[in-house]
Amino acid sequence: MPPTSEDRLKDILDRVHLIERVTSGMAPDQFAEDEVVRGAVERFLAIICEASLRLPDNVKILAPHINWRRMNDFGNHLRHAYDLTDADEVWQIVQNDQPPLKAFVESVIRE
Repeated sequence: MPPTSEDRLKDILDRVHLIERVTSGMAPDQFAEDEVVRGAVERFLAIICEASLRLPDNVKILAPHINWRRMNDFGNHLRHAYDLTDADEVWQIVQNDQPPLKAFVESVIRE
């Protein structure tokens, strides 16, 4: 059976939790210098972006405050321009974009 919307949402939430775990207590400069953590976070973000791309519109429309297009674009960047990925941009996504995404996914899963 193909993955459901709930499966995709759980994939997103699982990766959010992993990102939180590996970046807990880190400062931006520590993140930028730690290639292993950066690589892991970039991979987790790529999975989040891909899972969100596969969510149906009837789920995405519930969260107009989330920039789904930007998420898709960043996923493409991670896949195709990985060598140009900026640590500060990744850090800002983790700090600013991930919390509202997490809250949305948790609210949908609870329903």
